[in-house]
Amino acid sequence: MSDAPDSPLLDRRTSALWSTVHCAVLSTFVRIVETGNFSSVARSLSIAQSVVSAQIASLNRLAGTPLLERVAGKWQTTASGVIFHKRAPTAKRND
Repeated sequence: MSDAPDSPLLDRRTSALWSTVHCAVLSTFVRIVETGNFSSVARSLSIAQSVVSAQIASLNRLAGTPLLERVAGKWQTTASGVIFHKRAPTAKRND
């Protein structure tokens, strides 16, 4: 099976993740997508950058694919990350 952005496998993974992803991790992911910066997100949440990195690494493992990639010094969503972000529960976006 393919892990392409339009893959049914990715759709099932994304849907299944909502029951296992902790609200704080989801909020961290959404903030990184919005800012493109792990450090600023860590500061805004009053946590260490290593905690942010660990949360995203955990989310990538759950998703089975990288959701973010570093491009020109900023973090951007991968094709899979775009899908994941679009399906993130709205309630978690403005924590």
